[in-house]
Parts: sequence; structure tokens; C-alpha cells
Amino acid sequence: MKKPPGIFNDVIGPVMRGPSSSHTAASWRISRLCLAIFNDRLKSALIEFDKDGSWASNYLEQGTVMGINGGLLALDITDPRMKNTTQLAKERGLSIKYEINSFPNNHPNSVRISLEGQRGHTIQIVAASLGGGSFDIQKINESDVSIRGDYFELLLFHTNKKASENLELIISQNEFLFVSCKYQDYLAQIKSSKQLPIELIAQFKKCDDVEKVITLNPILPIVSGNQTEIPFSTIESLMNYAEDKNLDLADLGLIYEQCLSGESKPILFSKMNNIISIIEKSIKTGIDGTEYENRILPQQSHLIQIAEEKRQIPKNLLVKRIVANIT
Repeated sequence: MKKPPGIFNDVIGPVMRGPSSSHTAASWRISRLCLAIFNDRLKSALIEFDKDGSWASNYLEQGTVMGINGGLLALDITDPRMKNTTQLAKERGLSIKYEINSFPNNHPNSVRISLEGQRGHTIQIVAASLGGGSFDIQKINESDVSIRGDYFELLLFHTNKKASENLELIISQNEFLFVSCKYQDYLAQIKSSKQLPIELIAQFKKCDDVEKVITLNPILPIVSGNQTEIPFSTIESLMNYAEDKNLDLADLGLIYEQCLSGESKPILFSKMNNIISIIEKSIKTGIDGTEYENRILPQQSHLIQIAEEKRQIPKNLLVKRIVANIT
């Protein structure tokens, strides 16, 4: 059964800078997780876009460089320094190169990221931007994976194919924690809806055939795998439920997200209030006026207020305020 869309993960657009969630937010999430998977001091990065993919022609204009650079620099997406990631990378002595090449992939928004550390350690990762800020890390070196940032993940790099037997024994003793486990020849990928205990991670590190243990935290707002039954599944059942319980649309949205996320009402309210605060601050900054060298269009939101003062448009129209806020 297909997982229902979540309000925070799927419906509300991701908090981000730049003009495109699929180009900027997804690329930041991908590179931030690539840095966590690499788990070493970064020296250089080669970013490749497929010559036949959609990123090849517009990655500069759509904020993809800003997103990838910011993730590799370990910046938060709301950090003001995201506006100057190219300069910041130079100041830190980090070489990030972008090329258009050809490589095996299965999505038009695919990227291949090759990282090299200060001590010579290297890794190559292939990922795809799926739209709306969602993404899928699909390959780590030669191993197939699927990392979408909505679970706690454990990556176990091992040197012997038979190591899976020892890993399976540990997992079976703690299976209540895990959503799934996927094995490749030299990589085990474990997903969990709960944070993994330190003691459990230590068990894996003690395995003779395990070379490296990497822990990844969720990067999406809501962790998957904690869903409880939603009391409605169709428009008709939703309407009947709302009438029976005397609920409005806001109440229904809250119940839906509580069931889907497993989170409490205070936590969900806190997440939403944080988003609203960011939106309000962004609107104020935009209306006050900003200037960027790479902006395609100049500031326009202030023109609405000027037109109102000149009586070229009626005052106090709701649609006027909406247009000004989103311009």
C-alpha cells in the first residue's frame, strides 16, 4: 500500500533558499547526507550532471550549486551564508568542481557526487531529485541503496559477504526497532523509525568483518515508520467523521498528521509555528527590498504599494496583499 502524503514532508514546501525546491532543497539534502555518509574531512568534490538530464542546462540558474555547496559545507538551509557558498568554499580551501558528463542513472534529475578526503579516502554517490524537495540516494560506490532522509539509517560497510550472517543475528534480537534491512555484497543498510541505541551501534562495531559503521539522522521534518491508523480514508468518510466529531478542516489536518507521524500535538504545533515564523520573516525581508547579482527579475513587490498610493489600484484588497507577499 502506498504511503499517504504527509503535510510536513510532502504538502508544505521545504524551507529553502533559491527558486526551485527540486533544484535547491533536494540538492542541499542530497549533499548534506553525502557528507554524513563520507564521514571524513573533505578536501575536494566533483559534481557531475548527466548530459541528457534536466539539470545539465539550468543547474546554475536554479540554485543547484548553492544547495550542493551548502550541504558539503555543512551549512543549515536557513543559514544566511547559503547566499555565498562559492566564496565560502574557497575560503575554507574546499575544491568543488561541476561537470556535465554521462553516467548510468534512471532519473532525469540525477547527480553523481565524488568526494575525496584529506587523507585520501574517496567515495562516489549517485542520487536523484524527485520533485518538491524529495530525493533518493540510489548508489554508494557499487552498492544499490535507497536513502530518502525520512528514517534513522545505519550503513555497515563490511569486508566479507558472510558478515551478513552475524549482522542478521544482531538485528533479529532487536527487530522491533527496524523497518527494513537491505544487503549488498559489502554494505548493509538498516532503516529505523526510532533513534538507534548507542549500545546497539557498539555491537555492530565489534563485528570482525565490519569495516565502518555510519549513522545517518533523518533530514526530513517527519520520521517515517511511526504511523497509526487514520480514522478516515476517503472524502466521504472524512466528511462523516468531521460531522460526527464536530471538527473543522484544521482539526482534521492535525489529526491526520498526528496519525501519519506519530508525533504529539505540541510537537506538530511547534514545527508549524517555526515554519510560519520563517515565512513571515522572509516576506518582510522581500518587501523591504533585496538585491542579488544573479537575480533573474528585479524586486517587484514594492510596486503594488506604490500603485495603491497613486490610487491606481483599490486599497486593502486581500488579493493585493497575497500578490505582494509571494512576489
